[in-house]
Amino acid sequence: MVKKKFYLYKALFDNAHDNIQANLDGIIWSNDFSLLGFDRKIWRGDKIKSVEDLLRLKPFEVEQRSYEQLIILAKHLGITVLSIGFTDELSADEYDELVELLHTDEPDDLIAFIEEQRFHKLNEIEEITFASKNESGKLNYISFSRNAVLTLDADDRNINLFLSAPPIGVLSGNYLLNESSCWANEK
Repeated sequence: MVKKKFYLYKALFDNAHDNIQANLDGIIWSNDFSLLGFDRKIWRGDKIKSVEDLLRLKPFEVEQRSYEQLIILAKHLGITVLSIGFTDELSADEYDELVELLHTDEPDDLIAFIEEQRFHKLNEIEEITFASKNESGKLNYISFSRNAVLTLDADDRNINLFLSAPPIGVLSGNYLLNESSCWANEK
């Protein structure tokens, strides 16, 4: 297992990764969404800006409703939400309540807690961490911050697959629920 952090960008046109040399180190891309990730250890500052301009990429912020959809869909997606960080620190009682809610299988109370924080205390989700099992049954740990920094603690060989996973599609706004609770691709 390896821990890596990536800056995620949305491509403004399809197949942006076709313009990248296949052996360019430290870049991952999604086969299903218009997303590219730049390894934070390799790509910084002017180096990332030049590729951002060349490929017409734009940084993005995760919408709060995307976090809520991920929580609602967690069971369907085969993930377990482990922690939620907020823009402001929770009180001790609020933190205890959050931990308790994270250990239940019912997302409605957790969503109510999040909405209370957001609408009454102006405290939004800053980052969410969840676990998912890979094909061999091992757990991968994924954190996704609101400024689209993806942190993976996962098998290095399959790192490109993470950007095409449905949970990342939900968080990046590429997959949303429609009225009949079915998947709808919003490409």
